[in-house]
Amino acid sequence: MSEGALREALDLGHSLPRLDSSFTPERTLAAAKEVKRKLGDGQMGAAPARYDLDSLHRRVRAAWRSGRGARDLGALDLRRLPWVLCYSPDRGPADTAWESRPWLAEDRRLLREYGQWLSRNGRPRAVRTLLHVFLRDYPVRLETFENLRSILKKEVFRREESSLSDWTRRCRRNDLLEKDGSKSFIGKAIDMEEAVETSVNDVLVAAGFDGPLERSAFIREGLLRYLSGAEEVSKLVLGSDTRKLERLLALLQCEDDLRFREPATRKAMADSLLGPIATEVDAPAPAVKEALQRFFLRCYGDPRLPSGRPNWSVAREKVRRVVIRWLNEQSIDLFFRVVEDTALDRHWRYRKAFWRTCFDDHLIDDVWFVLGSRARDHLKHVSQDDDAAETTATLTVAEPAQSVLLMRMVNGVTVAEWSHNGACRMWLRGNTHAPKMYEPAYARSDVFHGQDHRQRHDGSDVGAWQRALADWLYQNTGLRIDRSGFPGKFKGGPAKGW
Repeated sequence: MSEGALREALDLGHSLPRLDSSFTPERTLAAAKEVKRKLGDGQMGAAPARYDLDSLHRRVRAAWRSGRGARDLGALDLRRLPWVLCYSPDRGPADTAWESRPWLAEDRRLLREYGQWLSRNGRPRAVRTLLHVFLRDYPVRLETFENLRSILKKEVFRREESSLSDWTRRCRRNDLLEKDGSKSFIGKAIDMEEAVETSVNDVLVAAGFDGPLERSAFIREGLLRYLSGAEEVSKLVLGSDTRKLERLLALLQCEDDLRFREPATRKAMADSLLGPIATEVDAPAPAVKEALQRFFLRCYGDPRLPSGRPNWSVAREKVRRVVIRWLNEQSIDLFFRVVEDTALDRHWRYRKAFWRTCFDDHLIDDVWFVLGSRARDHLKHVSQDDDAAETTATLTVAEPAQSVLLMRMVNGVTVAEWSHNGACRMWLRGNTHAPKMYEPAYARSDVFHGQDHRQRHDGSDVGAWQRALADWLYQNTGLRIDRSGFPGKFKGGPAKGW
């Protein structure tokens, strides 16, 4: 509508034109949804300030030590008492205070008398506060946990028609106050039949786990309990249906990061999800591998690089090796794609077959490729990964077209396979001249001198250099290499140890 038409409509008293039915304020609605997610259920209220909690903690402890209990406290203190049940003035809330116990929640008499007060005088707001703290801290390690759960369950379910009714329905529908309720809730969120239409985030929000509760101990405990079920998790990672696995991975994340970053939780996630794969001979289904690799690289980082090693330090070595092997496989394939395009094909057909066979036979532990400037530029065109250049090293003080495939074999031998007419160089375990793996840059001299063996690539089509290299490895390390995967003729019979 033009400005003139609008003026005319206003002057004549005409109504303004109606907006098309398809119009919706998408950005406003999205912003409102995000605010609601961060704030959560406003009825819960905010926790008091730290200095208020310290003061309240002292008053409550003094009241019960004196033997007078609730009679020594005012109504406001009694309504706010749940905030200090799992609180230590020295350490703060439950997630950091286990070493500073005992907590008020461990006092059975205090819980019993407070439960009686709730039944006689407690308003719905006081019960909401207790429920919030219970779900936030979910102190399952306390001997009094069942006492606390019973008090809360009784108070929540007898107030169906009060202002607590929304939470009463949530607790009933999601088993929030049942025994093993956390694991039950997580299991249902993963298994639910309508999962295609209902996202994991929608499930959490509907159950009240948004805002301050989106990283609650209730969710953490449920996830840990679910991950501890070896049979359930094995079915997810060794099967071919990724729907449930994707929902589990979504639960483990919040805002593109891990929902819980504590070392024990990170260890449980890595060991549970990758442990079954580490013990299998066959690789997982491609879709499962892709989902897991994407999750761990985003939330843990690359285990080969300094930026990712701290996150992976808690995981078992064989578990960490699963992801390293996946990344190494990508590296070795990508290296040969790049080098085949920047060097003569006759140089690479046989080298690729040799080293790929060694990799497939689990004879190579680590792979890192070092690219000259020309190959590095070409990498941008052949890789679909925008960050591929971040997981390669730069070769300096060398010809721009040259590159090096750097590997460490299972027997500790370090290998530098040069591109073009370059020879293959090998350093035995313990050789101080051996290049280190996973450095960001190498000069030519770093991957060129002090080797224990140098192998030219003569007689590729008749298996000459392949046989010579396999013989040297067998004689110096006892490592046997299978020649059956190599192309070309192999005259003169198999080499010793093949």
